[in-house]
Amino acid sequence: MRYVNREKEIRKVFLDFLNLDRITGKHIGKSLMKFYSESGIDLGSCRCTPNMQSVKKDVANYILKGSPKAIVTHCSSHNLNLSIAATSKIPITDNILEVYRNISIYFNTSLKRDRLLEHDAENRCKSPERRKILIEMCKTRWSERDALYEHFYLAIPFMAEALDIILGIHSNIEQFNIEFSMDWDAQEKREANSLLNAITKFEFIIGIITLYRLLHPLLYIIERLQGRTTDIVYGYSNIQETIDDLNHLRKNVEKETCAVYKQATRMASKLFIEPTIPRIPMRQAYRNNVPAESPHECYKRALIIPYLDTIISEIKIRFQKTNCIAAKVLCLVPSKICSEEITAFQELVEMYKSDL
Repeated sequence: MRYVNREKEIRKVFLDFLNLDRITGKHIGKSLMKFYSESGIDLGSCRCTPNMQSVKKDVANYILKGSPKAIVTHCSSHNLNLSIAATSKIPITDNILEVYRNISIYFNTSLKRDRLLEHDAENRCKSPERRKILIEMCKTRWSERDALYEHFYLAIPFMAEALDIILGIHSNIEQFNIEFSMDWDAQEKREANSLLNAITKFEFIIGIITLYRLLHPLLYIIERLQGRTTDIVYGYSNIQETIDDLNHLRKNVEKETCAVYKQATRMASKLFIEPTIPRIPMRQAYRNNVPAESPHECYKRALIIPYLDTIISEIKIRFQKTNCIAAKVLCLVPSKICSEEITAFQELVEMYKSDL
């Protein structure tokens, strides 16, 4: 627990270990409240509580009941990562990540298949930086996937050719080393055929381009929030600028759709793929059933608009107004106080009036 003593010195103390039978947010919250009560700790004086999940469902909710002025603080970079992670609920996005996992497993678990992919990339790609195809997927930091999406998108032709060779359907298979052009067993061919069908769908290609184009601009703000010398006041202003930029894209979604669609058709033409509308099942479960007259209109409604709406909504929710007010405290440090208008502190004063 972090606190200020009577001498106005900031202290941190370890209180106790709690033995928990269950680790749900509700159970942890109740156990903490019981401990605080038995220890004589007044939660009415609590002004800040860390939280790793939803304010409504987890530990912070119990602390807020006893201390309405407590601010739920969260790592801002992690907040932004969670906002991006929420986009995986969109069916096309979830499908892309699943395909990438399966592709990685297929090539990385066989030295021969891995060498085939590297051999193809070396022959077709002049830039050494772009030859690294299957980079590791970070499970927690979505910002690290920016490079993954770029590599994966650029590598689609290499992967398709490697899978063609394994299936024995490549048009110039005789040009490859004999070790790559034969002796693939039936199981390898079945898996290769399934993966080839997955990455050569227009839905998949336009999906990964959308991910990269819409997430890449967020990389700058994520790096700013993770920096050691980051000014948190400046960081919050960057968050607002990011929301404004995303809103601008949302208002001009037709222009963004045209750019994404043009890039997707260019890649699809290299693989001899025609732009198509995804199959619409009778019952909607894991697909976006969006009526549309053309592939362009379909992907605008089923992918790009939902993606933008989800990111904007999640960022607004996670960077709540109360957290922004708490961040204004740092405007009082000497490096900032001379450059800020006194009216900027009005919300801060109102919130902590009783403490002052």
